[in-house]
Amino acid sequence: MNKSVFLTLSFLVLAVFSFGKSGDTKQQLQSKKELNTNDARYNTVCLIPKLYKENKQDSIESIIKNYEKNYGERAYLQVTPVIVPYEIVSRIKNRTFKEEIRNISAKDADGRIKLSDAEFYEENIFSYLEWYLTNFDIRTKTGQYKKNIRVAYGDYFDFMRSFAKKQLDKPGLSAVETFLLNFFAHPSFSMYAQLEGTDFDGTILQKAWEQYSEQFTGISGVNIALISGLWVPQGNLALLGNHPYIGCTPGYRKNRLMADINFNIRWINAPNTYIIIANNYKYRSTYFFGTYAGLDCGYRLFGNRNEIDLLGGVAWDGFNSFQKNSNNTNSDNNTTKIISTLNLNAGLCYRFFVSHKVKNNYEYHSYLALQAKYNFLHYNNAGGTNLDGNAFSIGLAYGWYSRKGIPPYCKVYKE
Repeated sequence: MNKSVFLTLSFLVLAVFSFGKSGDTKQQLQSKKELNTNDARYNTVCLIPKLYKENKQDSIESIIKNYEKNYGERAYLQVTPVIVPYEIVSRIKNRTFKEEIRNISAKDADGRIKLSDAEFYEENIFSYLEWYLTNFDIRTKTGQYKKNIRVAYGDYFDFMRSFAKKQLDKPGLSAVETFLLNFFAHPSFSMYAQLEGTDFDGTILQKAWEQYSEQFTGISGVNIALISGLWVPQGNLALLGNHPYIGCTPGYRKNRLMADINFNIRWINAPNTYIIIANNYKYRSTYFFGTYAGLDCGYRLFGNRNEIDLLGGVAWDGFNSFQKNSNNTNSDNNTTKIISTLNLNAGLCYRFFVSHKVKNNYEYHSYLALQAKYNFLHYNNAGGTNLDGNAFSIGLAYGWYSRKGIPPYCKVYKE
């Protein structure tokens, strides 16, 4: 039995076995001029690990050519996310790696002249890496894919992880080769930060990353963040001392523009005594419990995965002052007074995106952010201690943007 006959039978047997429940028959599959996306990818993820373990690497290459020749450009392009990781690691193993991906298209989707293999690599490599990263943990996606899909793709990713790890011991690997092997062995969104280093200067991969990372300028969606930091008063207000704060900021982002509702609290008693007037009586107090509630707006100035944002906000800002008569629990002898002000603030934010995930039909971008703001205040403590002064605030936030919808290249199956 020659090789082409063997490959054809292999495709048919796998397709009939895998999709028999959907009503496909051997005769129907034989009559198809093109495999659909699900057939093509499923057959490939099943065959690559199996044939490699049987030491039939030549047969894997024949599979790829078989798609090109017999099933058309469309089917071949649908399996490239599965084929590309294997081909890259194989070429590194055989010392034939180049920053290229084979492009069999006569023209691209917009009808432009065919891209060279290097141009095709530059334009598509991160879509393939994102597909790999998004589906690497497919075994855990019990609600999204059927068991046979999770098992088949899970076996493929286990194979690719092991295959890539074995090549890391090779001496003389380039920065690009080392990055790609580590990515296929332990994919992580945070690894992309390495590509901004000087080791990748002049590489197509770094150029592709610079273009791909521009997607972060277009992030849109609901935002939720937790923030904690330090409030540092100035001028006469400094007698209240520094206070830690903690809060949350739900909001929304559309490309460069951001708007968040910011609510936080400050605590710890003041280190110095201050005087308040309440119910026509003068009290000395060190009690302090502050509250901030307002609207914060932001605008991304520059950067992609690492960005600098301009911040501005308006809020109600106040704190409770409290004096209690410890010898009498009667509420008439307990005094609470709120001293408040309009807070106008401005500052800068450094935001670093740490992960990108797709789960349950939602896309998530999580981030860490360092914020520094100057707050213009005017606490009115009539008849009491002069509390004129403004304040600095600096905080660290962890949050994420989420929106419904999965990028098409991240799906195992296209519906």
